[in-house]
Amino acid sequence: MGMLWGTAAEKATTAVGLFVALAIGAVFGTATAPHRDLMLTMFIVVEFGVTYVQRFGPRFVGYGFMCWMGYFFAAFSGTSFATLPTLMVYAALALVWMLFLSVTVLHPRSDRVLRRTLAAFAARARGVAAAATELLDGGDGARWGRRLQQRQVRLVEAALIADGQLGDISAYPAGWSGSTLRRWVLDCQLAMDEVAIAATTLAAERNSSELPTKAAQVTKLLAAGDNAAAAASAAELLDVVAHEHGASAQSRPAHHLAVAALDYGDAIARWTFPTNAVHEQHDFEPAVTLVMGNLTGSGKVARDVQPRRRRWNLFTRSDFMTRRAIQVAVAGALAVVAGRALSPERYYWAVIAAFVMFVGTATRSETVTKGAHRVAGTLGGLVVAIALANITAGNTAAILVVILAALFCSYYLSAIAYAYMQFFLLIAVSQLYSYLHEFTDHLLMLRLEETAIGAAIGIAVALVCLPVHDSDTGRVARAEYYDALHHLLVGAAEQLDAPGTAVDLDARSRYSTAACTSSTRSSRRRLARYGSAVTRPRCGTVSRCCRRVPRTHGPCRPRCANARPIPDRPLSRKHVGTWPLPRPRSHAETQTTSCRPVISTRPPRHWTSRPRARWIPSNAK
Repeated sequence: MGMLWGTAAEKATTAVGLFVALAIGAVFGTATAPHRDLMLTMFIVVEFGVTYVQRFGPRFVGYGFMCWMGYFFAAFSGTSFATLPTLMVYAALALVWMLFLSVTVLHPRSDRVLRRTLAAFAARARGVAAAATELLDGGDGARWGRRLQQRQVRLVEAALIADGQLGDISAYPAGWSGSTLRRWVLDCQLAMDEVAIAATTLAAERNSSELPTKAAQVTKLLAAGDNAAAAASAAELLDVVAHEHGASAQSRPAHHLAVAALDYGDAIARWTFPTNAVHEQHDFEPAVTLVMGNLTGSGKVARDVQPRRRRWNLFTRSDFMTRRAIQVAVAGALAVVAGRALSPERYYWAVIAAFVMFVGTATRSETVTKGAHRVAGTLGGLVVAIALANITAGNTAAILVVILAALFCSYYLSAIAYAYMQFFLLIAVSQLYSYLHEFTDHLLMLRLEETAIGAAIGIAVALVCLPVHDSDTGRVARAEYYDALHHLLVGAAEQLDAPGTAVDLDARSRYSTAACTSSTRSSRRRLARYGSAVTRPRCGTVSRCCRRVPRTHGPCRPRCANARPIPDRPLSRKHVGTWPLPRPRSHAETQTTSCRPVISTRPPRHWTSRPRARWIPSNAK
């Protein structure tokens, strides 16, 4: 859990804390086990407490979970004080073994982690190019358009994870600094994003022209990783566009795609020529904070969301973690009652299902989705578990192999979908029951029923008791994005006005991107409609263009500083304008073009009357 990250001293501290939390929970569980009503009442209190302490950081999430596990197993297994020391010795040995593995064999080296993250980033960039190729080759526009957008989102997530890993100086490759690595990733991401936008426009305006075919050749070479050949093909596409008589509807997006492909090739080529800017390493600050190596998700945004119907419910004035602890306690109490009505011996399956509904979720839709995944995974695993149990019955070696393989697949595939985790966990549990000679088909059916009851209770509590609506979460995420975009525009204005101003536009661009990825999936779709940094990170283009702009544009500063795009009402798709594309130019012209800021003083309808800043090439008419 939390022992796989940090230094050896931090891992040792975490291991000691986990053991203490487990021991505290086991002691309370053992003490209350003989008294069923007291044990169940104390169990609800423990659930409330372990959820409440999560406010103190990721390490306390592990502490709380271990305390819950200690209480749960000691209370429901009827552990006595005579056997408790033996169990604690086994637990200590397990934690020592985990600590040993985490500092030796499984110790993650920061440089290797960053290198593999950048490799995954490059692979996702090639995936974006492959989806653009299918779109240009005449594939299903709706299906491949959605797939292209999904791959753009994954590309942004990989870029943000890489940015979060740059907080460790030991992860930097030789000759690179945090700022230069961030700039390199940002340039690659923006170039590939522009390829996707141009490919979408070309596919939507398809006619008898040869431009989509030539553009597909460029994206196909990018998807294959042949950047040199892609640059040559992009140069040919530029020449074709420049020598066409009359501007067609496809000339500008084709030109835009070719320039973006050349920019991506230039960025990839820069990887072999580091800047040796080591003096910037100590001043670097990541734009995102990773939790267990992953992005924080919607919980960061949901903490600022207030539940509705605040007049009659006093608990709505509490903070997010207090409200979440109340939800967990209510769901646990209902699961105990409903589970015992179905089975007085196995009702703890319903209690577990209700508890995990609120682990790693923040909004109503996330809880509903997790509940559906848990039931679906349990249902699918039940069929396979019965078949495997009949095959491995009486074969201890086969049972052990199946358990280890199922546990590995469970945790490995949990990053894809929670249903996979439940599917393989049920297989492992059924094999354990088979080894203990307690396996029956009725037992697995009972587990499915109890799981369905617990999931249904968790979903009902999330929908009724202090719910966090996705629309409210999306509204908060949108406000944070607009605020980050405002700071980016102000920084651009300051840098254009004063040549010596130290403004890190790359960092501000990353902050605006991170403000979107911390929202829920439905909120990301809404933000994508507003031209957000998730699917079309054009705000990063401000950063890239300002690095190329001559420092002679002081009069633009007042309008850039006031360009805060906060609408007075929700936007619709028709309010989202397209990015202004430059006129077609030849390959030779692209080598010497600078950029200049242009202020659009005619904002779309339903926006507050503030100008918007856009950047176009200086030689554009």
